Amino acid sequence: MFSLSLFLLSLTTILCIKGFEIDPHDVSSVDEATGLVADGMLDYYAGYEKGGTTGMFLPPAYWWEAGAAWNGLLNTYLATGNSTYNNLVKTSLSYQAGENSDYMPSNYSTSEGNDDQAFWGLAAISAAESNFSNPKANEPQWLELAQSVFNQQVTRWDDSHCNGGIRWQITQFNSGYDYKNSVTNGAFFQLAARLARFTGNDTYTQWAEKAYNWSANVGFIQDDFSVYDGTSIKDNCSALELTEWTYNSGLYMAGTAFLYNYTGSSIWRTRTEGFVNKSIDSFFRNDVLYEPDCELSRTCNYDQASFKGFLARFMVYTAHMAPFTLPKIETYLSKTAIAAAEACCGGNDGVTCGFQWWWMNNTWDGLYGLGEQLSALEAIQGPLLLQNIKIFNSTDGGSSTGDPMAGLYTLTASYAVTELTIQKQHYILLAISLGLFLLVLF
Repeated sequence: MFSLSLFLLSLTTILCIKGFEIDPHDVSSVDEATGLVADGMLDYYAGYEKGGTTGMFLPPAYWWEAGAAWNGLLNTYLATGNSTYNNLVKTSLSYQAGENSDYMPSNYSTSEGNDDQAFWGLAAISAAESNFSNPKANEPQWLELAQSVFNQQVTRWDDSHCNGGIRWQITQFNSGYDYKNSVTNGAFFQLAARLARFTGNDTYTQWAEKAYNWSANVGFIQDDFSVYDGTSIKDNCSALELTEWTYNSGLYMAGTAFLYNYTGSSIWRTRTEGFVNKSIDSFFRNDVLYEPDCELSRTCNYDQASFKGFLARFMVYTAHMAPFTLPKIETYLSKTAIAAAEACCGGNDGVTCGFQWWWMNNTWDGLYGLGEQLSALEAIQGPLLLQNIKIFNSTDGGSSTGDPMAGLYTLTASYAVTELTIQKQHYILLAISLGLFLLVLF
């Protein structure tokens, strides 16, 4: 059948002389390609500008995407061994932790969402798991920062509406405060799962299970492992917003894989397999990763251009944590890496990355931006990252130290949410402390 959207899309494409030709499993080939893509991504970095902010990208990039970008450059190092960007990654992850070491910096705290904070928390736990260069002893450590985000989000768990879940926004003044969504709760779920595996503390396991079960009960996670976007508390979460984004599926997928790796449970194995199969069915075109809700219509916004790169990242984590998924995931990621590289052939520099990769014919779609560069970076380095990544825990090489009560010492944990109280923080602190005591005791 004739597709008007595909016809219109073809009118905007630019045939490239030559895109990157990579061997996705060869270090030198991927290193050369990712170096060009990463440099293109850093063209949008604000810290290089006069008066710019360390760790932040130029508008219209939102704060959350900076945390995701540093995680991407950390993965570049883990994939290729190239440490060119390590100091920038380390400085940015530490600087943006903010005055209270909780990824609630004053410049962004009033506009920050729970999903934003969680993406920085995921970057911090990635640094801990990879045994990335630790901050100075008198500075907050990677594990501590991840725990701080987790602890503060626990205080925002909202049983009074829809029997649980975390709201999208932190402050009641921001649009979306009445919305609970899969990116927020999926990111919290994955963070809890990874903290459980890294620390061996099953308090985190219990919270991961709680977040997953609530997500399934409210309808975010369907029986076929589709993941819907969210729902409003105004109607008691009775009507779902049915959009399916790549990264939401990836957040839950990787979280289940970490829990399978940690617990060995067949339940988490089944769920991991379900998310992998559903993601491949829904988010790959010609065996290449794409964003079905907005890619063909060219309506993806600045944020959404980055989403599919996170699915590539989370599929790498999944295959590493649940090796039974490796053959299938590696096949799709390898084809995606080659296709994404071929589309990095536009712009004035001739190496700007486009957004559509699935046609695999050395064409640039004329789209460009931070999200396009970040997605391409994660896609191109995915197979090599899968080949070289090591995900440590605290007993087998992970040296980052933590504080189980991080984030609960200051009022910033709940200052913006008027319904939460400092007393509730104390209850959370006591619960976490009891969990640690029981872990030590038994």
